[in-house]
Amino acid sequence: MGRAGGPSTLIYPSPGYTDQERELALTAVALASCNCERAATSLAEQDLPPVPARTLRKWRQEHADLYARVEGDVLPQIRADLAADYTDLARYQLEVARKVLDRLNAEADDPDKLPTRDLAGALRNVKVSAAVGTDKSQLLRGEPTERKEYRSGAAAELERRLRALGVVIEGEPPIVDAEVVDDRQLPEGKQADQAGAAD
Repeated sequence: MGRAGGPSTLIYPSPGYTDQERELALTAVALASCNCERAATSLAEQDLPPVPARTLRKWRQEHADLYARVEGDVLPQIRADLAADYTDLARYQLEVARKVLDRLNAEADDPDKLPTRDLAGALRNVKVSAAVGTDKSQLLRGEPTERKEYRSGAAAELERRLRALGVVIEGEPPIVDAEVVDDRQLPEGKQADQAGAAD
């Protein structure tokens, strides 16, 4: 009987997990992009001790250092795999774009087969998808995804326009080559000019 006449609660003994099994389970969580349900399913599908998703969530918090290390080991491989997948997808989308373009070319004179406007939209959509896939693969590889070009004089023009709008631009004053001279080394008249300037 449970507490104070309440319903009975069955308590199942919790299976003991080794440190190696815990690390393997947390690796599955990292490979599943922190999705504990997917990681639990993955573990169950393999010949590994099953670990419930709630246990994985608990371990991820209780063993945060271990999870961070495992994730740090796994993430570069995940990114490399995703980059390769996006590259493959972009290539496939480019192949589809070629086929659509070939069909558009073949059917350009026969609007009854497929309206030209539909093929053009399909081609555009496939090309945009290919561009996005290429962008994602570059991002995951740590490659630049955009190019910025600065033309000479652009900074000076921007500064001129900002000043015209009343924007105060602060910065380092220009460095001027100068020589420090002891005022006793100056001729008589210059010493007085310097003293007056200091006042």
